[in-house]
Amino acid sequence: MFLTHNAVPPAGVALARNVLHGALKVAMQDDLLARNPIDATPAPRIDNPEITPPDVDAIMHLLALAEAQEHPMFAALHLAAYTGARWGEILGLAWGSVDLESGTISITRSLGRAKMDLVMEPPKTRNGRRVVDLDARTVEVLRAHQGMQVLEKMGAEGAYQDQGLVFVNALGQAYQPDAAHPGLPISSPAKRTWQAKIPCSPSQSRNDSFCCQRKPL
Repeated sequence: MFLTHNAVPPAGVALARNVLHGALKVAMQDDLLARNPIDATPAPRIDNPEITPPDVDAIMHLLALAEAQEHPMFAALHLAAYTGARWGEILGLAWGSVDLESGTISITRSLGRAKMDLVMEPPKTRNGRRVVDLDARTVEVLRAHQGMQVLEKMGAEGAYQDQGLVFVNALGQAYQPDAAHPGLPISSPAKRTWQAKIPCSPSQSRNDSFCCQRKPL
C-alpha cells in the first residue's frame, strides 16, 4: 500500500515484492519464519501499453539526425531499420558474422539478460537463424562504423575490451539490450517495432519491396 500510495508504478511494486519475497524465503530457510507473508499478498497487475511504431518519415528523420550528430548508435539504428533485425540481434552481432564483400550478415544469436548478467542467446526458432542481405548504403554505413571502431580501439589502448562485437561503447563493452541509449529520442519497445518499413533506396516507392531479404542458414 505504501508504494502504490506514493505513485510507484506497478513494475516497481512487483520488483520490490519479488526482492522482499526472496529475503523472507531465506529467513524461512533459517527457521526465522514459519511462512512467507508475501505469499498472501496479491501481485500487482502490470498492463503492457500498446506500442505505436513510428512511420517511415519519422524513422528517416531519426536516422538523418543521428547521422548528422555522429551519434555512436547511428549505424545500429540504420541496420535495425533496413534489415528488420531485432534489437537484441543487432547488439549481439559479431564482426565474424558480417561479410561486407558479399553484403550479408548472419543472424545466429541475440544479446539478452539473465538476472544481472548479459548473455548471448540462440534464436528462439529455427527460422531465427538466417542470412540477411544488405543494400549498398547499409554496407557503406557499416564500413564507416568499422573504421571508427578501429580508431576508438587505438585511442583507448589497453582499456579497450575487444569482444568482437559490431556495436559496443568506447571501451568495447556491449550495450545494455533492455535500455535505450542516452540521447536517443526513442524507447526500447519502439526500437523493436519500427524495422522492415524502409525501402531499399530513396528512389524506390514505399510500396516496393523492402531491403530485408532473408535466407535460412
